[in-house]
Amino acid sequence: MQMTNTANEKHQQLVNAFSNEAFQKEINQYRHDIEQELGKFIEWLLTQLESSQLIFRSPESRIKSKAGFSDKISRKDYIHNWQIDGNERNIQNEILKKLPDLIGFRITCFFMKDEEIIYEKLKLYYTENKFQCIHLNFDEKTTQKNGHKIYKVSGHYQDKVSFELQIKSAVHNIWGEVEHKTIYKGSQFAIDLKQRQTITSEVFNILSASDQQLLSLFTHKYTEQDLICGLFAEKTRRHVAEASDTEYLAGHYKSFFDIFLQAERDNIAAFIASSLSGTPYAKTTVEVDDSCTKILLFADNIKDTFLEYYLQVQYNISQELHDFSGYDAFIQYLASTIISTYSSSDEEDPNIIEDDAFSEPEYFEDEGASDSKGLDMLLIVLKDKLPDAFKEGK
Repeated sequence: MQMTNTANEKHQQLVNAFSNEAFQKEINQYRHDIEQELGKFIEWLLTQLESSQLIFRSPESRIKSKAGFSDKISRKDYIHNWQIDGNERNIQNEILKKLPDLIGFRITCFFMKDEEIIYEKLKLYYTENKFQCIHLNFDEKTTQKNGHKIYKVSGHYQDKVSFELQIKSAVHNIWGEVEHKTIYKGSQFAIDLKQRQTITSEVFNILSASDQQLLSLFTHKYTEQDLICGLFAEKTRRHVAEASDTEYLAGHYKSFFDIFLQAERDNIAAFIASSLSGTPYAKTTVEVDDSCTKILLFADNIKDTFLEYYLQVQYNISQELHDFSGYDAFIQYLASTIISTYSSSDEEDPNIIEDDAFSEPEYFEDEGASDSKGLDMLLIVLKDKLPDAFKEGK
């Protein structure tokens, strides 16, 4: 931008007054004082937020750079709008009072949804006159050039120093820096500006989705069952890892709980209670009816279908709760558990009508065929609970 000699002189007077070392120290002192006041607000804020509403305890701050100052006084035509009389101290007072973002502060929260909550808390804190020597303006436009909402207020300290306070989530901070440097403050003309805008918009969508996913993970409420399972895995992991010769047990424990939790809930709870109280857990001896043809047949199907390694790990976990006479006894117990837990029992369902006057049985399956079909269905159930554990071709 080309300026007249008078305008150029005023511009240089402003830059010189701003760059004065003593003045920069003065600004930095004001920055420190305002930061102390905002720190008190944050301490109060921490008592008002829920446990899932996290913020960084210290506000970020910055003083406008010389290059940024020089650019802004031209863009905003402060050269003509401010009183510049050639007196350096008067010019510095003008800068202190009238440059809106001379000092910038930012309160950072973890998640985007909390920006508005903190903004409203700031408004409450201000209206209750808790700040000392700080005046805030909540009537500013809060929509940015990109169409996104920003939570910010302008302020004055001791009625003579201007500053700006922003409330931003971590995701907004990251994306804002990228957009600021690639779109709005580029030092060179970019012929691919449209493409950059499209890309930064897509990046924002990705970051927003990540924000929601992280929030979902953080605010997930654990049930009593989740905690019991987690404690059981933690308390038994070392023994099972040694017996199984692997540290990668997460998937195996998931399979164990999918298969056995319904039948073993009380035993797992008793194990945890003993572990937490420091008393020995009394393992129970498992007895399976080895005369039951259906259990024995299904046990054989399991051994034929699944890799022994995966079954062995399930055996090692189960041994934390029970005494087995051996691996085969565990396989029979596994078969018995699946049969008892997942076999249908129509006679127990009061909503099933046994006789229908308008239907006739088409045929009767022999008992052996029915059993075989039922075991095939149970094998499918077990495959779902032991994914990737079955033998090739099974």
